[in-house]
Amino acid sequence: MGKGADFLREAGVYFIATSENGQPQLRPFGSNMEYKGRFYFSMGRSKNVFRQMISNPKVSIVAMKPDRDWIRIVGEAVLDESEDAKEYLLANNPRIKEIYKDNPSEIALFYLTNATCILNESGKESAQTDL
Repeated sequence: MGKGADFLREAGVYFIATSENGQPQLRPFGSNMEYKGRFYFSMGRSKNVFRQMISNPKVSIVAMKPDRDWIRIVGEAVLDESEDAKEYLLANNPRIKEIYKDNPSEIALFYLTNATCILNESGKESAQTDL
């Protein structure tokens, strides 16, 4: 993966913006994974964010590190229904495995496509980078 995915992993917490009825909706995320060259994030299928992404897959992601470096990513969320991706997530993320141990079918995995990443590192001009 590129600098964008590395940045999000290093930041720890990042925020995903969706929309509902013309209003922005923003929430924190912490888990993510790289799988088959794509950046993935997960959530429960019963969450509003899941419904919002299905309705309108255009999302924005933003994160900032303690050193004040930040990233902004705009792209489209694509639902991945494959069992192999879910198995990979559960095998490599004990926290998610524990949360969904009684109902793994509740897990929804999305990856980003058509992503544009703008990275602002201290002392440098903002620049486009790879996700």
